Amino acid sequence: MSSKIYSEKLVQRVNELYHDFVSEQYHHRHPEIFELEKDRWVRIAGRFFDFAKPIKIIDIGTGTGFVPLTIAKFLKIEDTFICSDISKNILGVAERNIKKQNFQCQFEFVKIESRIPFQLPFETESAEVLTVNSVLHHIENTGVFLSELDRILKPQGLVF
Repeated sequence: MSSKIYSEKLVQRVNELYHDFVSEQYHHRHPEIFELEKDRWVRIAGRFFDFAKPIKIIDIGTGTGFVPLTIAKFLKIEDTFICSDISKNILGVAERNIKKQNFQCQFEFVKIESRIPFQLPFETESAEVLTVNSVLHHIENTGVFLSELDRILKPQGLVF
């Protein structure tokens, strides 16, 4: 007998629908994410994001844009920040929030499609930095998810 209660496809779809539904209110529903973790992300960016060459950062599970809004000020004009989420609506909220700012770096917004087996829509070894904030509890198979992070991360890349 399997210990699995819900299928991975169902977990992905519920996450997509829920975050589509709450996208406009999400930021107000989870102040613990935005208030308690902001200083930590600023410290991370200040310590690790001083690259001589242009970098690509991929944020997995961007939500309303908390991570990019917090750390993009540390990036240069030649850097690229890719925001991604399984929810189209919440990704739209992130895009609106980010475009209100005057960041130097370039932004892209990528919807993660529900797939079995789970696969991120990014090329192998395509990013120097991956950020994942408040996401793992939404993932049915964390081993597959972490393997995907490993696949898209460049050698000597950083995961936060």
